[in-house]
Amino acid sequence: MKLYQSLANNVIDTRAREPKPDLLRFLLGEDVGKPQMRNRTQLITNQFLVLLGADAISTTITATLHFLLAYPPYFKRLQAELDSTSRSPCNITHRLSQLSQLPFLNACIKEALRLVSPFPSALTRIVGREGLWLSGRFVQGGTTPTFTLQHSSAHFSPAPSVFLPERWLPHHPFREPYCSSPEPFVHDTRAWIPFGHGSFACPGQDLVMDVVRLVLGDMVQSFDMTLEKGDDTAGDERPFWAQMDDDFLATCGKVSVLLKPRR
Repeated sequence: MKLYQSLANNVIDTRAREPKPDLLRFLLGEDVGKPQMRNRTQLITNQFLVLLGADAISTTITATLHFLLAYPPYFKRLQAELDSTSRSPCNITHRLSQLSQLPFLNACIKEALRLVSPFPSALTRIVGREGLWLSGRFVQGGTTPTFTLQHSSAHFSPAPSVFLPERWLPHHPFREPYCSSPEPFVHDTRAWIPFGHGSFACPGQDLVMDVVRLVLGDMVQSFDMTLEKGDDTAGDERPFWAQMDDDFLATCGKVSVLLKPRR
């Protein structure tokens, strides 16, 4: 954090001398008609939001691609859905509107975020040592509810630790062998909180989702992809989400992908 504060201070000083017309322009109060923000702590906090958003985007795209390529029929299904749309590079607003309405694309992103939160511990509430009664249930002290909720069979079933985007689609059967699972179907969207909830929720979550849709959608539509043989995550018996490090933000392991441009 000290290193980041030092870097942020340098950026603020540079921007004070040389303003630029980009996103930081608004966060730093440089846009026309808005008073300059003089509180350096506030400036650093605003830049920190950009850092969080950038990491959230890269983590979500990496995780979603890994899950799609680990089960290729999902990747092909997403390509087919994206191919039904028309890309218009000159009209990004229309493109974002298109992508926001694609059921399978959004199901894949939501399912990846359920399994791999970009903020594993940054947005959680830690229960005090004495524990807590919550909605008639006792929660033990030291529990971090976010990860627990999103991986709990009480809220997502069957197979809460498996990537199954079908759970976000109405009337779509699960792939084998999960379509014949004896576990009851449970889909409690109240427990899906990868960006936090309430007044402490991530303020940039809509921007993150738009950028993830745009980048992931264009990548999948532009390239045929496969996981490279010998990929670091392929031979690990642990689930992909269990191979990640929690360094305030989630840190993905290396995911090696072979890309072939589509004709």
